[in-house]
Amino acid sequence: MADSTTTLTFIVLLGLGLCQGPWDQVQAGVVPKPSIWADPGPIITEGSSVTIWCQGSLQASAYSLYKENGSEPWETRKPQNSSNKAGFLIGATTTSHAGLYQCAYYNTEDILSERSDSLLLVVTASKPQDYTVENLIRMGVAGLVLVVLGVLLFQARNDTRRTQDAAKM
Repeated sequence: MADSTTTLTFIVLLGLGLCQGPWDQVQAGVVPKPSIWADPGPIITEGSSVTIWCQGSLQASAYSLYKENGSEPWETRKPQNSSNKAGFLIGATTTSHAGLYQCAYYNTEDILSERSDSLLLVVTASKPQDYTVENLIRMGVAGLVLVVLGVLLFQARNDTRRTQDAAKM
């Protein structure tokens, strides 16, 4: 009986010890660090759109996005539909949008979380378009037009000779 009481006491104390860390953080006002990612991905072509997502806590009242370790937020958004994340849409990206981004959030007590890990957004140059097929089609049509014009000139020349030969007779 004493062994089961000791075991039960140990389990209860172990459970309380495991819960103490998160409880101490809540009491001390420590807010968990958010995560950050880009959709469709961190490497995008110039002119395409990208959404940078910041995910934190359900108690978040606002999310802020920072660029290049700036002290002021690049943009601040409210969480979407009572969720624990916010999206920052960049419509038509340019090379100026490339760089390091971090995010943080305010909880309902206006305590700012620490910043997320950095996200490196890479904006590549627009893919050069290959006009080879179109140019081959144009050259083929131009060659066909030249052949048709040559045939017409040849026929016109022969018709002129026949007319001259008929006039001599």
